[in-house]
Amino acid sequence: MRVPSAGVASRPWEVVTQETATSAVGFSTARVAPGLTITVSPAVTWWVVPSLADQVAGSDFLTRLTEGGDTVPGVRCTVIATKYDQVVTPYRSQYLNGPGVRNVLLQDLCPLDLSEHLAIGLFDRIAFHEVANALDPARATPTTCASVFD
Repeated sequence: MRVPSAGVASRPWEVVTQETATSAVGFSTARVAPGLTITVSPAVTWWVVPSLADQVAGSDFLTRLTEGGDTVPGVRCTVIATKYDQVVTPYRSQYLNGPGVRNVLLQDLCPLDLSEHLAIGLFDRIAFHEVANALDPARATPTTCASVFD
């Protein structure tokens, strides 16, 4: 897993290592974004929202981002996705591969959860419960539809 680097690195991002992090949690991550479609002029898109070009499947950025694999040894990664994501499609493209990875589909925890791309990180209490579990596994409790009342 890579994050933007504020320092000097051999690549434009720095690797999250066991020395800098032990856990990473992502909501609706745009890992490969194969379903992303840009419907306006590419010149306008690059100028108005340059990061959209980076999220298109096969972009130079995504190719470089994932060239060393999805994960870093020693760092637990949890990806929390929703099958109703209308931005990163198909939703399974958000999942990571590798040791220490836990891919979570909200609807597997609570079939009644209708959260989409924005709701998952803004107010979905089931997703928040899973974040707490991922960041503090020693005190983790099962996540269910009743977790909205925690």
